[in-house]
Amino acid sequence: MRWVCPSFVGLGRWPFRLAVNGQAQAKMSAKAPLSALATRVPARLPEGRGRFQRPARPQPGRKAMEVLTPLMIQMGINSAQATGNPLIFIPLHKGADGFLSDEQFRKFYWPTLREVILGLIEGGCIPLPAAEGGYSSRLEVVKDLPRGKTVWMIDLTDMADAKRTIGQNACLLGNVPSSLLNLGTPEEVRAYVRRLIEVAGKDGGLIIANGAFFDEAKPENVKAMVEAAKEYGVY
Repeated sequence: MRWVCPSFVGLGRWPFRLAVNGQAQAKMSAKAPLSALATRVPARLPEGRGRFQRPARPQPGRKAMEVLTPLMIQMGINSAQATGNPLIFIPLHKGADGFLSDEQFRKFYWPTLREVILGLIEGGCIPLPAAEGGYSSRLEVVKDLPRGKTVWMIDLTDMADAKRTIGQNACLLGNVPSSLLNLGTPEEVRAYVRRLIEVAGKDGGLIIANGAFFDEAKPENVKAMVEAAKEYGVY
């Protein structure tokens, strides 16, 4: 039996396509409502701070997210039905550590994102939230999801922490660093993959993959990542 699925590897600058069992498949996306809104309407950042500044009247923003929520659910379901691929990629960059306070994340970001994820699950999709950057301070919050229904792409978050929290209910995907794939050696990549499997692979629920950007990786390092997953990812 395998701990990992070594044939599931992101391709391209962002993982809009996946190689599943050796066959490339299109992967469509939805967004967290606050991410979609913040992408179009830039957040105000107080000088010297890197966090979203809550406007004096947040109600219009809340109403906008409530409007966006069913649209994001239906967009994901329509994409899955059109392509025959149930995986729905959900970029979460606007919710990363430091961009929002813990209170803001719990109050503004997570409720509608959770509603989108649950709606996609109900519609027969497999949500694939991408925890871009660090998500260490969010783990205890986002673990509140049905067991065995989601795949979480992990970027910079410590995989041991991710396994302890969201990994109890979800499959983890990641998190071989882009810097290692670009600048490291095949031996370093193999060692990282082995440690990753030891930390987060027990009892299954781990997909070895890159954590973020993939376009500057050395071919020999990608090869080493896949081969190490095949070698060490077994009971």
